Amino acid sequence: MVNGLNDNLLELIKASFNKIVIDKSKKETISKIFRVYSGFAFNKNDWADDGKPIIKIKDINNMTINLENLSKVNNLDKLKRAEKYYITGGEIVIALTGATLGKFGIVPYNFKGYVNQRVGLIFPKLSEVSVLGILLQKDIMNRIISLGHGSAQPNISPTTINKLIVNIDIKSCKKFDKTFAPIYQEIIYNLYEKQLLQNIKQELMLKLF
Repeated sequence: MVNGLNDNLLELIKASFNKIVIDKSKKETISKIFRVYSGFAFNKNDWADDGKPIIKIKDINNMTINLENLSKVNNLDKLKRAEKYYITGGEIVIALTGATLGKFGIVPYNFKGYVNQRVGLIFPKLSEVSVLGILLQKDIMNRIISLGHGSAQPNISPTTINKLIVNIDIKSCKKFDKTFAPIYQEIIYNLYEKQLLQNIKQELMLKLF
């Protein structure tokens, strides 16, 4: 039920952004709406059985984050250095390399962790709902994916994404942002509730079997 509700809300954002904000007569760099930065370079020696969860490319799934089996880090020095990439829920991340190049995920409400290297953490100029409006536009997403280079392991540079020209009216985008921000909050809370239900189900299964 949660998935179906979010699907409807995402479709509403996608269609409304296309109608209200997309304007073929206007040209702006995507950096006017958001900037992308590659996550922190944790390495294999940092992983631990317990600690703060780290989002990797493999964890981005179906426009959200699969919170099962996340890698963890408890090295306090590394975590302090990674402070810029500490997230608390509601952020949007995007895969910058590999076969799933360009896939993005919305971080559920109340998540507390970090973003690994080659996962792009998006810093919005307005709010995440405008970011989402852009990423849901198929033609824009196809252009972002086409920026990838390298035959064996394609990569997208965050700088290249930030310089991408898009047909967006900034004034309309600001109005869209104010109107649809509450809907975005509903989406991230729905993702949080879904995770709670999954956790309860897992606990019950462990008790029963």
